Amino acid sequence: MHLLIRTRNPQLSTRNLFSPTRNFSQSDYICRLIATPNMTKEALLNELRHETWITLKPSTVHGIGVFALCDIPKGSQEIFSKGVGNWITLNIADVESLPTHSKEMVETYCLFDKDHYYVPDYGFKVMDMVNYLNHSNEPNVISIHHGEIFEALRDIKAGEELFVNYHSLVEDLESYD
Repeated sequence: MHLLIRTRNPQLSTRNLFSPTRNFSQSDYICRLIATPNMTKEALLNELRHETWITLKPSTVHGIGVFALCDIPKGSQEIFSKGVGNWITLNIADVESLPTHSKEMVETYCLFDKDHYYVPDYGFKVMDMVNYLNHSNEPNVISIHHGEIFEALRDIKAGEELFVNYHSLVEDLESYD
């Protein structure tokens, strides 16, 4: 499953994508899910009916964040797409040598430790919503198996931003406290 992001497009309606009872302003970011060849029509419809729980919106914490479209029960692990890609480890020197615009993308959207950045193997032409999880020392989702799956630590209410503790993903993250 891939994610395309459109911003403030009045021709698109999230009501058509998610639920006729939800109201979204034009300042919300509108996301459209695109099936990979591995997903059948039935599987896609099932996911849209039962496992489409999040969207991207401007965050008061930092930039853009992940927000619940509906209540997400504690223990849910179907929050994000699975099997989107892997991480490639880049030395900090490799990132420093990139053009400024690419370096800023890596620095903004990728986790890092004292020696490396962890960059998705699909680059930045396709984005996974998990890249927009903001950090909190009191998270409401946790990473399982190094970010392969994320689980709700408690019930998350519709409209609430989802947070993960970056320290649970990468060691030596002193700058996120």
